[in-house]
Amino acid sequence: MSAQNDVDLYSQLQTDDTGFLAMFAHLVIDLYSPLRADEMRVLALHPGTGTEIIECHLEHQKRDAYACTPYEALSYTWGPPRPSWHILLNGQRIKARQNLWYALSRLRNESSVRYLWVDALCINQVRSFTH
Repeated sequence: MSAQNDVDLYSQLQTDDTGFLAMFAHLVIDLYSPLRADEMRVLALHPGTGTEIIECHLEHQKRDAYACTPYEALSYTWGPPRPSWHILLNGQRIKARQNLWYALSRLRNESSVRYLWVDALCINQVRSFTH
């Protein structure tokens, strides 16, 4: 994939308030399908090791503790927008801030999916900044 396909949702919001939505609206729609009132997004971190690309996808889960897949919340500081590293989210190559990339690479299991709630990925940051 080329650099044109890379999306850094967070730094773009801070540096280009007017052009961001027009340029990346189609990617945001693909990544963040609408939630129902009783749902939340949970990150399914795919298995991997070492420097293999980090792959994950977002799942809609019920906010009910008995119906939701058990997950862990990741608490961290977002850090500076640069440098950034690539991850695959819902099959799309996006940029993640360095400390999020490090956390995901260390938290993933070698052979099973790990469920996490990560604010930078589970919350639609574009919608949060525009409303």
